[in-house]
Amino acid sequence: DMLSFYRENARWLVGGFLLAFFCGFGQTFFISRWGSEIREAFDLTHGGFGFVYMIATLASAAVLPFVGRLVDVVSVSATSVLVIIMLAVATVTMSQAQTLPMLFAAIFLLRLIWTFNKFDDIFLLTSGGFGTKVLPILTVEFSFRLGDFGKGAATGMILLAILVVFLIFYVRIVMSGSED
Repeated sequence: DMLSFYRENARWLVGGFLLAFFCGFGQTFFISRWGSEIREAFDLTHGGFGFVYMIATLASAAVLPFVGRLVDVVSVSATSVLVIIMLAVATVTMSQAQTLPMLFAAIFLLRLIWTFNKFDDIFLLTSGGFGTKVLPILTVEFSFRLGDFGKGAATGMILLAILVVFLIFYVRIVMSGSED
């Protein structure tokens, strides 16, 4: 019966819901929302912008295994601080980009940071191994694999804090220039 299935798997269903809820919009939303403005600002065609985005994505993918290993040996709090700083640098770089190299650097950093918020691809490919223990994967591992819901909740709150800091930064600083 379906009700007993829900009862027996409640923690997995709640965990899946929370992960989906807190995973954020990601690059698809960002690019679909502001892609035309970016292309216009840099006088890029769709193909030109796609090329810059592709090269930045490939470059961030090449760096990811090295950055991902840090998460396995550096504390969660130090990793969180690093992610916040990188996200701040990426958003400021994107907002101030006036040249193609600056645009590339901003997209590179944003693609790298978005990976810290991207749970499903990483988990499906690695199950949290191979230097890919980003915060959402640590949350699941602590809560469901190790049964330590306190650590899982703490890791989830760190991720939430990072997103809230970014949201406040974005709304107050980046959006203040768009009121004209």
